[in-house]
Formats: sequence, C-alpha cells, structure tokens
Amino acid sequence: MYSEEYIVARGALLDALEALQGHRDALVLVGAQAIYLHTGAAQFAVAEFTTDGDVAIDPRLLSGDPEIASAMRKAKFFLDERDGKELVGVWASMREIAGIPAKVTVDLLVPDALGGAGRRAARVPQHEKGSMLKVHGLEAALVDNSVMRIGALEATDARTFTMKVAGPTALLISKTIKLSERVAAGALERGRADRVKPKDALDVLRLLQAIPSARLAEGFVSLLADETAGPVTSWARHLRGTRRTAKPLRRCRLFGQSACSRGSGARAARGDHGVVRCALPRAAGRTSLARNRRLSRGLRVRLEASRLATLSAPREPSICRPICRPNTW
Repeated sequence: MYSEEYIVARGALLDALEALQGHRDALVLVGAQAIYLHTGAAQFAVAEFTTDGDVAIDPRLLSGDPEIASAMRKAKFFLDERDGKELVGVWASMREIAGIPAKVTVDLLVPDALGGAGRRAARVPQHEKGSMLKVHGLEAALVDNSVMRIGALEATDARTFTMKVAGPTALLISKTIKLSERVAAGALERGRADRVKPKDALDVLRLLQAIPSARLAEGFVSLLADETAGPVTSWARHLRGTRRTAKPLRRCRLFGQSACSRGSGARAARGDHGVVRCALPRAAGRTSLARNRRLSRGLRVRLEASRLATLSAPREPSICRPICRPNTW
C-alpha cells in the first residue's frame, strides 16, 4: 500500500516527464522514487514515502527544443519560492493530498561536474538560467543507470513511461553525499536543521538491505574507473565530510565511529555515530543501527575483495610510482 503523498508525487513526476518528452534521453530518475523502484518495501515497517521527484539531466544530451523552463510552465509547473525568492531548479505544482491543497515539487538537477560556471544554477546553453540546479554527487547516475518502466500509482491514471533510472550504487553515492553535506552543515551551524531528515538515512538502509553487497561493490569498482563518475565515487567511498567543511568534520566517516568525534562541531551533530546514524531518530532504536553496521561491513568486505582482485591483475609496466591512500571504510 502506497502513501497518498507518494501517489501524488508520482503523478507530478509523470506530468514533468510528459512535458520534457523531447529530452527523455537526457533524463535519469534519481532520489527516493528511483530507490523504491529498486528496493520496494525492503522489509521495513516504514512505508515508501516521498513528496517530490528528482530528475538528473545530462546536459551533453540536451537539445534546445523544447526549452525546459517554457515546457515546465506550459505543464502548469512554476519555480517554487522561499522567503520571496525563487528556488533554482525546484519546479512546483498545486495538488490535493487527502483533500488538502499542497505543493508537490519536481527537482531538475545537473551534476556539478557538468553544470558550468556558477555556484547553484546550471549554465546550459539555450535554456533559462535557474531552471536547473547544480548538485554534487549525481555524476555516477549518468553512468550507472538502466531503462525501466515507470507507471502511475493512482488507479484512474493509466500512464506509463520508459526512462533511465539510476542504479543502486549511483543512488547510494548520491544519497550518502547528500546526507554528509547536510549533517556537516548542521554541525557547523550553517543551513537549515530541518534538511537533515531521518527518511534519507532510511533510504540508504533500504539500499543496503535490498541490494546484494556484491552488486554494490561491483558498481563501485566500475564507477571508479569512469572519467565522469570516478571522482565523486572516490569521494563517497572515502567520505570525510563536505567539500567546504571546516576541520572538526573533515574526517567524518559514513558508518560507525568517526575521528571527528573529538570536535565540538561534531558533537553538535552527533558525528561520532557516523553520517547515517546522525540522521536516524532515537526511536529507530538499536535494531536499525546494528543492521546498518552489519550491512555496511559486508559492503566494505566486498569492496576490499574487489580492490585486491584489481591489484592482483596483470598490469602494464609504469615509470610512475602510484600514490596510495589507506582505505578509510
């Protein structure tokens, strides 16, 4: 049984896909809706829940027609606002959830490495500035994806679309980077504390529980070798906080004990418990945290095995001595 919020969010996503039909090859579904397509309920008591849709866009495959902002407005979407200012890349539409008017959003996102100059708005020729948001961590989704069929969840809506959906490893990378940056910003008293949501941490646990660790490890190995996805994959694998974080959180790790537990900023975010544990509510109890440690340990073992297999393979002689970093998982 799907939540009513999720049903409405799926309808809004399909409306956006319909509006951007001409750009379908450049679109990749990411975020919670992509995770749920891979995991389903994943044996969690918490039902799948999201109130938005997230779509990554590959600007290399994007044509000029239709112009994205015009197409979204034609489909009755508008740029959402906060404090009287338009939000970059966040397209909202008015819906009804349980008989109550509500805004449901679809985020159009461009990986940071391909978003051009500027801090937030992606610079894509022939498209309105501010129509797409630059996001760090989505580069892997442009490489690790597969075509899937996406249908409406409402009984009266018969629409179905086929589109690229980010793979489990790419989703794990993007979610963990998103969590680490938000937790670090909260610990350093930047940004909004309400952006660190337990649901995001539970989405990570869904992936770790539903997807075999061998498959995730294979995904990491192939993505590390990719020119576009390699840097962000390496960042996620050796996660140490955000790109702009200060020293107290620079050594934060994703799971388990962290070297940042000594910093005052880390204590504010409970950084000694790792990024995912920071975002989990106390009500989650020890069961979810123990499952988190067990699953992440299995993934680390698989990754180490893959790394050793790669190192043992025959290689071309090299005149350069490689610089090795210790495995921080």
